[in-house]
Amino acid sequence: MITYQEALEKIADACELLPVEEIPLRQSHRETLAEDVFLLEDLPLFDNSAMDGYVLRASDIRHASEKKPVILVCQGVIGAGEASQLSVGAGTCLKIMTGALIPPDGDSVVPVEKTLSEANRVAFGEPAEPGDCIRRRGEEMKAGERLVEKGNLIDSVVWGLLATANKASVPVYQKPKVALLVTGDELVEPGEPMKPGSIRNSNGFSMLGALRELGVETIDLGVGRDDRADLEKRLEEGSRADVLITVGGVSAGDFDHIRDLLAEGFLGFKESFYKVQIRPGKPVRFGTMGKTLVFGLPGNPVSCLVGFHLFVKPALRKMWGFREWENPVYRAILEEDIHSPAPVLNFWRGKVSPKGGSGEWRVVPKQKAGSGMLTTFLDANCFVPVPIEKDRLVRGDTVDVIPLGGF
Repeated sequence: MITYQEALEKIADACELLPVEEIPLRQSHRETLAEDVFLLEDLPLFDNSAMDGYVLRASDIRHASEKKPVILVCQGVIGAGEASQLSVGAGTCLKIMTGALIPPDGDSVVPVEKTLSEANRVAFGEPAEPGDCIRRRGEEMKAGERLVEKGNLIDSVVWGLLATANKASVPVYQKPKVALLVTGDELVEPGEPMKPGSIRNSNGFSMLGALRELGVETIDLGVGRDDRADLEKRLEEGSRADVLITVGGVSAGDFDHIRDLLAEGFLGFKESFYKVQIRPGKPVRFGTMGKTLVFGLPGNPVSCLVGFHLFVKPALRKMWGFREWENPVYRAILEEDIHSPAPVLNFWRGKVSPKGGSGEWRVVPKQKAGSGMLTTFLDANCFVPVPIEKDRLVRGDTVDVIPLGGF
């Protein structure tokens, strides 16, 4: 049995980056950028107005006050995107829209709500400084600077920045294809009649849901029965994916055929490790079938989800080219005691949230921790790992938390 950290290292060593493909920008949302993107032009490209208002020479209203406003003559309007030939003369102003090009000799913009106008005469009741309400060319970034690093998930912000950089198409890492096989004669689908000893197939839904939330391509292999021939056929289909996840049949039961098939090297399976010193989810099996990563997760509803979040998700991030692929670890104040008698690294579910305006984060652990209790994930948004050398954590302790949400 190996440690949690040793297991992560073995998984990381087995991960290979997926191929890169060029796709249209409009199809790239939630993909992973495969190269750095540099600006070819200053951002912004030209001096422009930050407000709807009036562009003028600041010196013309330097003596303006509420009691003695300065009156300027408005000589026209400049709209956003307009290549205007207008310029600002002494004693005049131009109405200007947000984002519009600052005209020659204009050095300040006064918001429209700070003025009074009648016909083409505009009153200014306070002075302005040169540069007020003007976005200067290149003030955000200069041409040649790196805009986005490779390995970033193309979220809404990155998507917009790529458009800003005039990227009509972008290179991305191919999306992982993940096959899921849930096993067990005892499993019954929702809507089907139950028999003595039957269990509803919650694993199939919770695991498929977790995969789809990540945005990976999912291959549902269905429920494999406790029959070698049936499992061989489903495993063969799953071996064509980048990652194959099996749920159940990996422990010490008489009908754990997945365990036996993998132990026998079915389809060239090479085992990297079996069993990790954690709770829940100890009987995790990991290895490869050619280039396919294989995760054999235990069948208890909590155990398989714990294994997914701790081991499978980081592997998917690494294969998909994520710059930061490991599960992040943050710190929070524990709100209630945790008793953890087992001499293993114990991953409790919990809910972490900010505490008032103190800037501190607080985490409330779930009171129940059974590996068959899927309800312990309800409203949980993190794991609270209890170190292997401790049998309890006490309220007020500063503890590690591993978030569950997001990719």
